[in-house]
Amino acid sequence: MALNRTKEDCLESIYVLAQTRKIVRSVDVANSLGITKPSVSVMLRSLEEDGFVIKAPQSELFELTLTEKGRALAEQLYERHCFFQDLLIWAGVQRETADQEACALEHALSHESFDLVRAAVNRQKELSAG
Repeated sequence: MALNRTKEDCLESIYVLAQTRKIVRSVDVANSLGITKPSVSVMLRSLEEDGFVIKAPQSELFELTLTEKGRALAEQLYERHCFFQDLLIWAGVQRETADQEACALEHALSHESFDLVRAAVNRQKELSAG
């Protein structure tokens, strides 16, 4: 199932936040993405219905956990983001700009195109190093 960019960003945000926090809450995701809590709630409801996220009541906020399916997609998105950010920085783009543009690029390519671009860049880096 293909998700829109906003939902993919939400999954990736949960994944990244979970790397440094014991508990990820909907308010953390809203702050991370710079969007309202009601917008995050709508996205999370949809992501939960589609089997990507589990929300567990935790006081008045919700603790978020990625399902296996959600984690797999979030890891893939984060890998793409890191690849494009590193590539742009390597090309001379400022870190903040590279981060913003990598966010757009991670959603723009099909899996097949991304794999081909990554392989081509890795070949070129190997040639440059050797």
